[in-house]
Amino acid sequence: MLVLTFMERCFSAPWKRSKKKIRSVHKNDEKIIIIRLRSVRIIDATGAHSLEQFLQEVKKKNVRVIFTNVKDSALKTIRNSGLINEIGEENIAIDTTEAIKLAVEKYANHEACRQCWNKVFEECKSIR
Repeated sequence: MLVLTFMERCFSAPWKRSKKKIRSVHKNDEKIIIIRLRSVRIIDATGAHSLEQFLQEVKKKNVRVIFTNVKDSALKTIRNSGLINEIGEENIAIDTTEAIKLAVEKYANHEACRQCWNKVFEECKSIR
């Protein structure tokens, strides 16, 4: 599971800088990405387009994406642009704790979790 935080107010420039890091997920066999947008107030047209391309790309690789801490203005853009159809309303979490819980309960490979001894998240203990 990879958790990314975008600190910029506008979702465009940070996306371009983070693409390389996000794409490394495929090399590490990560199947869940949590994207925290707590500081993002605006998703511009470039950001929406890039996000759509990214979601289509990871969908082909069976990677799940969960968004969290999404401000109302950014969520409005996600809905109005149709990105919500790619993301899925159920993959928008209120906070990171809820996103991790959703990821562990709904998407995590429980067999792999049972064999992992990192115990990074509190939710991991429920799988043992």
